[in-house]
Amino acid sequence: MSRTLDAIAGNTKNLSDDAQACGHDVLKLADSIGTEAKARIDSMGDNARVQARAAYANVKAQVNENPVKALGAAIGVGVLLGFLIKGPT
Repeated sequence: MSRTLDAIAGNTKNLSDDAQACGHDVLKLADSIGTEAKARIDSMGDNARVQARAAYANVKAQVNENPVKALGAAIGVGVLLGFLIKGPT
C-alpha cells in the first residue's frame, strides 16, 4: 500500500509540475499574442492616418480647383442631412 501511495504522490507531483509548466506556456503565448496584436493595431493606425491625410489633400485640391462645385456639394449635403435629422413630418 505504501508503494501505491508513493506512486500516487509521484503522479500528483508530476501532474502539478505539468500544470505549472502549461500555465507558464499559456502566459508566454498570451504575451506573444498581445505583442503581435499591438503591432498590428499600430500598423493599422499608421495606415489609416496616411489614407486620411491623402484623402484630405485630395479634397483640398479639388476644392481649390472648383470652389463653386465644392460649395454646391456642401449645400447639397447640408440639405440632405437636414432632412435626415428632421425626420418625417
